[in-house]
Amino acid sequence: MRLVSGVGGILLVVSGCSSSSSPQSASLSCRIVGTPGSDLSVQGMSTNGMSTNGMSTNGLSTNGLSTNGLAADALGPHGIAAYGLGELGLVPGVAGSSAAQTFAAIFDANPADASMFMDYFARCALTEQQSLHFRDLVWTGVIGLTPGWISSPPTTSERRWVSACLMAHTNALGVHHELRLDGSLPQLAQRDPGDAAYSVLEGAYWGDLFEAGSPLSACGGVAAPLASTGRTCAWPTFDDPGQTECGFAWAGDCSAVCSGDACGGVAEVVQTYLTAADFDPQCLAP
Repeated sequence: MRLVSGVGGILLVVSGCSSSSSPQSASLSCRIVGTPGSDLSVQGMSTNGMSTNGMSTNGLSTNGLSTNGLAADALGPHGIAAYGLGELGLVPGVAGSSAAQTFAAIFDANPADASMFMDYFARCALTEQQSLHFRDLVWTGVIGLTPGWISSPPTTSERRWVSACLMAHTNALGVHHELRLDGSLPQLAQRDPGDAAYSVLEGAYWGDLFEAGSPLSACGGVAAPLASTGRTCAWPTFDDPGQTECGFAWAGDCSAVCSGDACGGVAEVVQTYLTAADFDPQCLAP
């Protein structure tokens, strides 16, 4: 596992696949986000609180994965998934194709959310030695799930890996919070002694942001984390038990829908682990 420093001081703990935490029995309050009639809804915090709409100062907000970000436009014939990143004019020394103009137009339609999306996209897809350049912006890789995307369009499996990673980084409050990522790829298989603190399974994420109509799904781990962490995208709300706070389809408990590293019949799954301090102690009691 690697401890990686990201933009704004975020620390991402990235490690290999493991299922050391087993879901335990929990009360309703430990398994559903918010309370009936509260301001907390499937759209995140209401306008009376901290909104997930627009650019958040930290973290990948739910809006970065919505139609106001870059993901929806990436579904089209001139989107990210249809080209190598060099063709989009994002790699120095590589001549961009006509798609570079389309990318620029998409970006300019909502620069804040698009930049946030591309920041996390680069972190998930590219290695630390790779970076994307657009005007005066630089987005540097970290995890390196699909480094080949720099020069050629991704495969379906590669799209799914990057999608799952982006979903795992989504924070309902748009704030930074330390977590450990888990998955079956070698890039997620490095370990450090600090891993031991991140032992509580928060949830798992899978889907394809770049395929029109493809569901984005999540399952819950041991219990719903404290709302203050913003790490509540893997659990349903009172308002809609079939959907998580971040708009992902809730598949149920990970123990019921996952087998080994696969969940919901999909192999490209990213699991997230937090520390015990991120949960109500009563929710972790045997």
